[in-house]
Amino acid sequence: MRLNKIISVLIIGTIVGLVSSCANTDVNTGSVLENAGAPTVLGYGVEGGITLLWDEPAGTSSIHIGRNGNYTTVASGLNTYTVTGLNNNKEYTFYIYAEDPSGGKTYPATVQVTAGGTPVLRVMSYFLSSSNTVAENSLRLCFTTDGLNWTAFNDNNAVFELTTIGGNRIRDPYIVKKSDGTYLMIATDWTLYGTDDAVSTSYWSNPTSCLIFADSSDLTSFTNERQIQMVSDSINETRSNNGYAKMYCWAPEVIQYDNGDTVYTDSDESTYQYGVIWSGKGSLDGTSNSQEYTYVNYTNDFETFTAPVEFFDAGYSQIDASVIYDGNKYYYLFYKEESYSWDVAVARSTSLDPASFSIYYDFSHLAGESVTSGSGMNVTYNDVNTTYDQAEGPFCFKPYDDEDLWYLYADCYNQSTFGTWTTTDLSSVPDTWTELTVGTDTSFPDGLRHGSTVPVTNDQIVKMIQTYGL
Repeated sequence: MRLNKIISVLIIGTIVGLVSSCANTDVNTGSVLENAGAPTVLGYGVEGGITLLWDEPAGTSSIHIGRNGNYTTVASGLNTYTVTGLNNNKEYTFYIYAEDPSGGKTYPATVQVTAGGTPVLRVMSYFLSSSNTVAENSLRLCFTTDGLNWTAFNDNNAVFELTTIGGNRIRDPYIVKKSDGTYLMIATDWTLYGTDDAVSTSYWSNPTSCLIFADSSDLTSFTNERQIQMVSDSINETRSNNGYAKMYCWAPEVIQYDNGDTVYTDSDESTYQYGVIWSGKGSLDGTSNSQEYTYVNYTNDFETFTAPVEFFDAGYSQIDASVIYDGNKYYYLFYKEESYSWDVAVARSTSLDPASFSIYYDFSHLAGESVTSGSGMNVTYNDVNTTYDQAEGPFCFKPYDDEDLWYLYADCYNQSTFGTWTTTDLSSVPDTWTELTVGTDTSFPDGLRHGSTVPVTNDQIVKMIQTYGL
């Protein structure tokens, strides 16, 4: 199983660039780089070599990469270099420093990396929520080279903030790559919260039935920010007449078939390639408000949508649905159970059709509050202590195309971190999943909340480093 290789080989040196404590005697007083710190350097193993990534100080004209006393010089602005001809599974030490046009140099950074292996290059979207500011309730991005340890872009600050929509706040940002190769961000609309547009200073008294969208060609900039209503005024009017607030739309994600097949055909025989699933409370006829469901609107362009239909009903309140295909037969829908243990559960189906998912397993003994068995639900809960007492925003991905290995992440908000579990069989009972330890097996940017992830290339990561910095 490749997980052992990742933990024992890659975590040692791939994620953290360790700044050397030794002085560089060539640092020139009065140079542009006199007070600059060492470059931030990361590295990961590739077959027969090592790829280095770095964020260089302003004023750099060249980067010097040393090993065994021999240095290679590369021009400023490349931000990556691959060393080849190395022995797989052997650890190598590199020293990297920056130089300016006058010959001034920074102190060196030291990084230890093991050659060989298969990298896992992905970007994760997330937000912070320790306050209600625009800065925290905006899109943040981080990346990984092994699927387990994540480095923030832009020093863990937002990379994109709304500027034209209400209070300009979002939550639960989700990134998807569309069939045309471009990207889309969808997020929970938090724009009314704490603004003059709100009935009060609380979102909860004036929720919005909209979602937020923005487009990107390469994840280095976002355009066409827009707020689109997913639930009709007539439904919300009926809700209001029955004493309920507007239906909120939380934690959106995109569902689609990998081969681009039609995901939905309506009564007029119109076909749709994408569905946007989201969590809302109450029925679509506006007559009840006792349970949370997963709903879906269909689209081809993320500008116009069908009316919502019910996508998944667990028989109890659930939010934050996230769907993954096992590559063989089943689609697995991970979600947060909201009624009893506040844990992660999973349903599955052989298709993406509405109302086709059936509850499969719960993960309450992995993340959730202990409750007694026999709660009257369709799943059995274990009365045990867990590392994480509550979890939400689950998402699952397969790090390697050629291996049956899966990582399940969940936002364990009471512990202010992400929980991570692994399995080689998505259909296996939760008892057989392996829980990883934060700080030993995994690492994350401080304060991250509710993530999603998309695969990228080394060139994309380099361009994002050049745009945002680390």
